[in-house]
Amino acid sequence: CMQHYLTMLGSTVLIPALLVPSMGGDAHDHARVIQTIFFVSGINTLLQTTIGDRLPIVQGGSFSFLTPAFNIIALVKATMTFDSEHDRFIYTMRELQGSIIGASFLAIIVGYTGLMGALMQFISPVVVAPTVAMVGLSLYSVGFSGVAACLEQGLLSIFFVVLFSQYLKAVQIPLPAFLRRKPSSAALASSAPESATAATHTEAHVPGAENLGSSGDPRSGAAAGSVQGQGKQEEGIRLFELFPVLLSIAVTWALCGILTAAGAYDNTSPGRQAACRADAVQDMLEESPWFYVPYPLQWGMPIFKVSSIVTMAAGALAAMIESTGDYYACARMCGAPVPPPYIISRGIGAEGLGCLMSGLFGTGNGTTSYAENIGAIGITKVGSRRVVQTGAVLMLILAVLGKLGALFGGIPNAILSGLFCCMFGLIAAVGISNLQFTDLNSNRNLFIVGFSIYMGLSVPQYFNSYTATNGIPPINTSSQQFNAPVCWSPCSARLSWTTLYPAPARSGA
Repeated sequence: CMQHYLTMLGSTVLIPALLVPSMGGDAHDHARVIQTIFFVSGINTLLQTTIGDRLPIVQGGSFSFLTPAFNIIALVKATMTFDSEHDRFIYTMRELQGSIIGASFLAIIVGYTGLMGALMQFISPVVVAPTVAMVGLSLYSVGFSGVAACLEQGLLSIFFVVLFSQYLKAVQIPLPAFLRRKPSSAALASSAPESATAATHTEAHVPGAENLGSSGDPRSGAAAGSVQGQGKQEEGIRLFELFPVLLSIAVTWALCGILTAAGAYDNTSPGRQAACRADAVQDMLEESPWFYVPYPLQWGMPIFKVSSIVTMAAGALAAMIESTGDYYACARMCGAPVPPPYIISRGIGAEGLGCLMSGLFGTGNGTTSYAENIGAIGITKVGSRRVVQTGAVLMLILAVLGKLGALFGGIPNAILSGLFCCMFGLIAAVGISNLQFTDLNSNRNLFIVGFSIYMGLSVPQYFNSYTATNGIPPINTSSQQFNAPVCWSPCSARLSWTTLYPAPARSGA
């Protein structure tokens, strides 16, 4: 049952790795946020599988919320001063909490009023493709600039992700005979052609819906996995296909530890040591408590600002589109009927409750359905809701282990940056892949997609260059509530690595 959570572990770790340093948090804040996001993931999964769509689907953080979060982080850093970076982290986290709580009511209202079912007719692949592609493209500035800080580790991280996910994905690790499961009579009856018929049936109800299952996240490597091999006895597990990110972190981190122990970075600059050395995790493990239970409002009372809530609502909308497709994909993998509109609405409403929990606990991020566990269902053929719920309970137990959060919080930045290059690039490609369900000979479709992507890149560039030249954004009215979401959203889309992650020697707000 923990297999479902292990498949999403690598992606979940990346979200705090991006957010916490840019907010001014230290290594201990990073560890606590990792624990919190794991803990809330367990709670939200129980909510979704109990009162939501009741499909065996895991809930976790979403990359769709990152750009709105960076907007808020950049605005706080540019307009306010603090006595210390930790104070800036606490204040920014509280404002993120308020914005996520406010945006959660959008999903709750859209879900439980049934609006999501009515909106499905407007969510076509032409809409999804540029929306999702821009989620990945807007984060390109935090990729290779971080790899360059420690080139050998960053490139190794990229190499192993490509190796595991593309070249070794079909390799099966042998299992002992007593762990091999023989196919059931139902599995023998449901062959690949029948599964293809089910997929076509899903498309007939919601055009391109199953394609949305991988729309908002890179966590779709196996989510589109077919049901090949049904009816055959499993002799092994596709370890590399299930855990490419996690294995890449483990192997590259081990090599990083060897280089550190050999003294390869002893005589390098402080900046390079901070990016490359692997021994920082030792101090974190020694100083972190064995147990820490995340609790609501652990960072303080949320700060509610209209501008921040409006900004975060954009991420909530993208996450809703992403999750809608995941519901169809999960139902198809499990052999369940096509989810009717009221099930979709109920699932979106439950995700709204999940975002509310994320805001109360302070993860710095919202929640969405994870495509990794859908892929795990396709590979393992285990689609039981009870299995996912048991995994959620185990996730709650593991999340209180302070040492576990400290371990993941000590991953070198260069390794994470290599993963960013792969993951965010895949987000953009997955978004564009939705165009296979459209008429690309239509001038209207081509114009919508091309104009949306180009303007999504060009407008932020204009806002950045204008602000850098004149010191103020191009739209500067007397209303800060209006200026913030309009002006800082484009600017934050092009934040540089040095802006988000200042050099270790620098301090202050």
